[in-house]
Amino acid sequence: VLRTTNPILLRWLLRYFEVNSDVTMASAYIYASGIFLILVILTFLHHVLFYYTQRLGWHLRAATCALMYQKTLRLSQKALAATTTGQIVNLGSTDVIRFDWLGLFLHYLILGPLQAVVVAYLLWTDLGVATLAGVGVICFVMFLQSFVGRQFGKIRAGMAILSDERIRTMNEVLTAMRIIKMYAWEKPFEKLVSEVRRKEIEKVLQSSILKACNFAMMFVSSRLLNLVTFVTFIYLGGELTPSLVFSAVALYNVLRTSMGLFFPLAVEKLSESLISLKRIQVGIFYICFVKCMLCNHIKGKKLYTSGKLTISGKPNTCGKLNISGKLNTSGKLNTSDHRHKLPPKSYQDCGVELNDFTAWWTEDEASANMATLQDITLKVEPGQLLAVIGPVGSGKSSFLNAILRELPASSGTAKVVGQVTYAGQVPWVFSGSIRENILFGEAYDEKRYNEVVAVCCLDKDFLSFEYGDLTLVGQRGVTLSGGQKARVNLARAVYRRGTNIFLLDDPLSAVDASVAQKMFEQCICGYLDNKIRILVTHQLQFIQKADQVMILKEVSNIVCYEDPHLRASQHCLFSQGIQSQVMSFDSHILVILISKSFQPITPFFQADFVAPVEDEEENAQGSVKLIIYKNYFIHNVFFFVILVILAMADHTTYLLCDWWIAVSEIFYSTVALSSVQNVTTLPTILLNTSMVSYLNTTSNPLLPTKFDNTFYIIVYASLVGLCTLLLYARSISQFYYCVQSGIRMHDKMFNAILKAPMRFFDVNPVGKILNRFSKDMGQVDELLPQTFMDFIYIFCMIFSILILSVTINYFVIIIVIPLSIYFIWLRQYYIRTSRDIKRMEGASRSPVFTHLSNTIQGLSTVRAFNMQDKFEEEFHCKQDLHSSAWFLFITGSRWLAFRLDAICAIFIGCVAYFSILTSSLNAVDAVGLTLTYAILLMGMFQWGTRQSAEVENLMTSVERIQQYYAIEPEAPHEIEGSSLPQGWPNYGVITFNNLSYAHYKDGPNILHGIRAHIKAHEKVGIVGRTGAGKSSLISTLFRLNEYSKGEILIDGIDVSSLGLTELRSAISIIPQDPILFAGTMRKNLDPFQLYSDEEVWNALEQVQLKPAVQQLPLKLASELAESGSNFSVGQRQLVCLARAVLRKNKILIIDEATANVDMRTDLLIQQTIRRNFRHCTVLTIAHRLHTIIDSDRVMVLDQGRVAEFDQPHILLDQENGLFSDMVAASGQAEAKALREIA
Repeated sequence: VLRTTNPILLRWLLRYFEVNSDVTMASAYIYASGIFLILVILTFLHHVLFYYTQRLGWHLRAATCALMYQKTLRLSQKALAATTTGQIVNLGSTDVIRFDWLGLFLHYLILGPLQAVVVAYLLWTDLGVATLAGVGVICFVMFLQSFVGRQFGKIRAGMAILSDERIRTMNEVLTAMRIIKMYAWEKPFEKLVSEVRRKEIEKVLQSSILKACNFAMMFVSSRLLNLVTFVTFIYLGGELTPSLVFSAVALYNVLRTSMGLFFPLAVEKLSESLISLKRIQVGIFYICFVKCMLCNHIKGKKLYTSGKLTISGKPNTCGKLNISGKLNTSGKLNTSDHRHKLPPKSYQDCGVELNDFTAWWTEDEASANMATLQDITLKVEPGQLLAVIGPVGSGKSSFLNAILRELPASSGTAKVVGQVTYAGQVPWVFSGSIRENILFGEAYDEKRYNEVVAVCCLDKDFLSFEYGDLTLVGQRGVTLSGGQKARVNLARAVYRRGTNIFLLDDPLSAVDASVAQKMFEQCICGYLDNKIRILVTHQLQFIQKADQVMILKEVSNIVCYEDPHLRASQHCLFSQGIQSQVMSFDSHILVILISKSFQPITPFFQADFVAPVEDEEENAQGSVKLIIYKNYFIHNVFFFVILVILAMADHTTYLLCDWWIAVSEIFYSTVALSSVQNVTTLPTILLNTSMVSYLNTTSNPLLPTKFDNTFYIIVYASLVGLCTLLLYARSISQFYYCVQSGIRMHDKMFNAILKAPMRFFDVNPVGKILNRFSKDMGQVDELLPQTFMDFIYIFCMIFSILILSVTINYFVIIIVIPLSIYFIWLRQYYIRTSRDIKRMEGASRSPVFTHLSNTIQGLSTVRAFNMQDKFEEEFHCKQDLHSSAWFLFITGSRWLAFRLDAICAIFIGCVAYFSILTSSLNAVDAVGLTLTYAILLMGMFQWGTRQSAEVENLMTSVERIQQYYAIEPEAPHEIEGSSLPQGWPNYGVITFNNLSYAHYKDGPNILHGIRAHIKAHEKVGIVGRTGAGKSSLISTLFRLNEYSKGEILIDGIDVSSLGLTELRSAISIIPQDPILFAGTMRKNLDPFQLYSDEEVWNALEQVQLKPAVQQLPLKLASELAESGSNFSVGQRQLVCLARAVLRKNKILIIDEATANVDMRTDLLIQQTIRRNFRHCTVLTIAHRLHTIIDSDRVMVLDQGRVAEFDQPHILLDQENGLFSDMVAASGQAEAKALREIA
């Protein structure tokens, strides 16, 4: 109402300046005061409204993020396999941002059309039927904007899918960067990401073109309205007066803001938000996991029952229990009840019982009747140890997941009484100290903590760390060895208070034999003696002390029981050698009663250390440097010149429109008719005082006669059309130019990431790096072009208005100078603050996504420990910190906008008053033009200023991206002029000459003076206590991080003189952490497409994976889940072995490749290596001594030094040798077998 009132008051005020006006000066001052008062009221109302709408959008985003995290905590394993970490992170980083803008503009979907109706009515009272022409233009523009909005929504949907795919791929690349570098696979992954990015950019360009059209339409629409309406009015015989013209133009200006700017933005943001909301619903809400539990009271005990339930006669009804054991009518848990209150406190009041339990992970397994677990019946009572063994892929981890209720039952029941804790097969650690990882939210009890540390064999490791147990583990536990991570993982489970059921998924495989024996005896059989323990293991020497043994088979997972009394006759199975134990997989489940032993625990003394502080994300200081702008804007000089020419042409056309109106006699009485829409009006003012007077008093033979209206209208319409075309060309070109800048920046950043050394990935969380590729890149692609366009265009208009006002009325300069000084100070003050706030917002955003990523990776552990509430609380804390920075940004922008609009209100009031004071010096045309322009400043001035500040704020995203340009790269991947012998290495001779290595520059050495010579085709086993430097030795061979001293020679050539691609592609590795990538099985084996299908199938057959791959729906073309999660860890190791078989290199590295596989698979791997790599040099790192006992030589590392290096039987003859002690610690039976093999 207030916005439409001002044009009416303006019309009344302008009548005062007309000839023979009956309006008094007092009335003029009243009208001027009314205009000023309305602007002041608008300033208060507008910014209060926008403040709360911005808060609404912020609350929508924060609430959606919180709900997304809650749903993420409930995602089933099946749902996790269907989505990816990158996709969920992208939903939380990019899609929810749409709600911020939706809250800001949504009300204009109603307000815009409503204002259009009011304006149309007011124009009808002045212009009559001619208004219909303007209404027609309005309807046409609204139709176009709605059409563009719908198209934008469709494009946005496609763009979001491609963005998800790019972020998913980036997440995989960053997570598996160590593997990618060791395989020298940077180029295929660069090609993969580039292809996805190319498809995404196609959608970004389409979206940008639509945004450019909307932008041009916003400024063109009011010009077309003026042209159509006034020309129609003239042809219908109407007479235009200055007051009528400028009031009509002011009314159209109201529509230009509400319908030309905010209405299309509302349509666009609504379309985007609906697409994002649908993606969030499909991505998380519709596949969330709700545990089916029923509390049964059986003999006074509370049992969790998971299975196929029938409640009230309805099958598959899902609900949650309450204390009374009854479901609520809604099927939901009473809010006053909590799961953690249910488990009994007594250690004796616990148990695990499965009855005819059958389950499968996927619908394909169900349709093929191939259950993951089938017809399992067992019961484990307090104090019992159940050992679970079986070949790779037989369902051992799935069995534990069934107890955790991660694997839902298709039939049968699973009853779990007591509090459960879990140590996963793949150790999960989060960023923080080792102590934080062990405590995991529990209170620190020094005595209990030291006991747990001791039984998990971590005390010696802590003493070797500079900060003891306060050492930061880093992202994904990079500062810890595989064995140390496994022991921290186990210690976390053991420390958990009140736990009486321990699910241990192969925690002993990652440590050496002596440590494994100590952990088994002191921790599993000692410290946890009176608890239920379910231990998955491949080390059969440990199952002798188990109360029960469950053997899972590969085929249909058929499990049987034998009578406990048969234990005596079957006991001989466990005292036989390794080969006999491998064959025992065809036996049934054995139930054996063995007495426990417990050794006293030596207290661990924790020294006082100053805890290190985790590195926070770096922030640049001060203003964004000029080089950042230069790198972004002037990357293509030719195109930049074209943009400047288009801008000048567009500007010149505006001047021509003004000039033509001035010289045209049809419009001479309202010479400034269209000038109010132009950015530069000084020529018009000059013509208004000279040219028009000349035309009115003299004849001009060069111009048509006064009554020939058609000629002038055609020329004017042509100029408006040309101006429209140039504006569209300029807008589209500028958007295109900015998108090209984004393409270039992404490619440079990704290239820098691929060439970064491994140290960079060790100290930077994946979430932090992904933040650059998701949020920052999204702002560069989408927000920055739009904001920069607004800034340039609006500031041109503001500058023109000021020049116009001062030119017409020199007294205005009295107020312009102080207001300008105040404005400059205000803007600089705001920019300094908002820039830092924006950097704070960007830096506080990364921990949110890092926490989300960590949660997804350790979701099973989080749920097993019932830590959802604490993790959710931590997420809220991190999001609150980010929201605090965002709130500062919102309030800061409102603070600036309010003051800028107040400046404009003062300026407009002064212009009006000065015009009245000097009414004898100014024509009505000039006054009308000045006031109409000045009123345009309201909103536009603060919007343009904020957009200029927002450009600099968004340039912090450009700055953050360009920070990665400066990452110090690793050594060159390719060296020109390299003259390696053909087929190098031909023999595989490796020499370590006085090699020393530290994880980072000036850091403590991990390896000290390593000297070793490995002969051609020699098979060398590398052993040592966890943390002895085994994996570090392999890292130096691949030059993942450069060694500080010494040299490595392969076939006599110093590897430091080679390109990294040449070096790494010549060495094959089966890594400790096997990683598969989302994509086809074939691409996982042969990303370069170097081998035929026949060769790929042969490689799979040699590692006995061919049957498993043939069962996949599309065989080699079947898509794998993220990180290959639809394969067991052991199967992933076999895929890595198949890669090595395909590559046929002369050097093979096996880094703990058999740690997570059963004895039979281990034997298979060894046989495959002997068969396919008998003419190759093989270095094998292993904790299982039987894996390396038949090696040509064994290297024993101790504290980063070569302690022993000789043939196995020679080392065994050394009475007090380290290797001899390791063999002795493996147990009498196994030691005997190992000595026989050696």
